[in-house]
Amino acid sequence: MERTNKDNDILKWKKTGGGSFHATINGRLKIIKPGEVFEAKLWEIPESVRDIVKPVGVKAQAAVEAAADPESVVPDVPAVKNEYFLKHRGGSWYNVLDINEKVMNEKALQKVDAVALIESLTA
Repeated sequence: MERTNKDNDILKWKKTGGGSFHATINGRLKIIKPGEVFEAKLWEIPESVRDIVKPVGVKAQAAVEAAADPESVVPDVPAVKNEYFLKHRGGSWYNVLDINEKVMNEKALQKVDAVALIESLTA
């Protein structure tokens, strides 16, 4: 009797090209050698290595093509405009902070320089 794969999300892949590929498959680190056929879920194979790791079989190729369909891709989220403000440090020195209160300058600045930095960051 042959074992059956109950998890329909698991696909067969083949590593092409030279070198080895380190991947976390099913929660475990696996080293995949050139020419090796292995099983992994679609989301476990990063997009950046899909040129050297190819799907094997009709089911796997169909799943990869469906995932690459432009209609299934989430649209880009518009960039959030950052806001910056001055914080007095002492004497005539200021820091430029973002909305998370992260200091954007390396050293304390004079007020004129701090305002110029804010203008360059928001432009």
